[in-house]
Amino acid sequence: MEVEKLFEIAGKYFKLPEQRIVKSLDDANIKKFPVVLKVADRIGEHKSEKGLVRIAYNIDEARAFFKRFKNRRILVQEFVRGVELLVGVKKDETFGDIILLGIGGIYTELFRDFSIRLCPVSKREVYSMIHDLRNKDMILGYRNVKVNVEKLCARVSRFSRVLEEYRIKEIEVNPLICNERDCYAVDVRCVE
Repeated sequence: MEVEKLFEIAGKYFKLPEQRIVKSLDDANIKKFPVVLKVADRIGEHKSEKGLVRIAYNIDEARAFFKRFKNRRILVQEFVRGVELLVGVKKDETFGDIILLGIGGIYTELFRDFSIRLCPVSKREVYSMIHDLRNKDMILGYRNVKVNVEKLCARVSRFSRVLEEYRIKEIEVNPLICNERDCYAVDVRCVE
């Protein structure tokens, strides 16, 4: 599935960072740093380990990324700060549609901290899923980190019905970056 379609689906359930797909640094017209740069034709795979994603803190770093991936489609994305989560919905042969919520981003494999429920889930069930996590304080609050838990629960609850609306087998948003304002779908992958 094309990257544009993936983000179109995710955007019905979560906020999207400001983003656009371009082929050159001139087309990117970057006004504010940092920005996230991703090779757009490889959306959904583990891009960090393969050097296919970079946070550019200045124009020189952005220029180097575009030079390295010349003639490739590059997703230029607003840099969003917050807690990195993972949310995915999948058709399971035994149980039917299931939803997974957990600690995401680069910490997915490290922490292996997630909760699973049958779909659909209510806001109250999402809150319960959060409390199942060993690292729930990352979401519920520690130090100066704040997540809008009410918006997270509402958005994940709506997302638990995504397979009813689209003819796909599985969809995953990772990371879903959550902060005090909202929850942002930063990367999406899908199995049709």
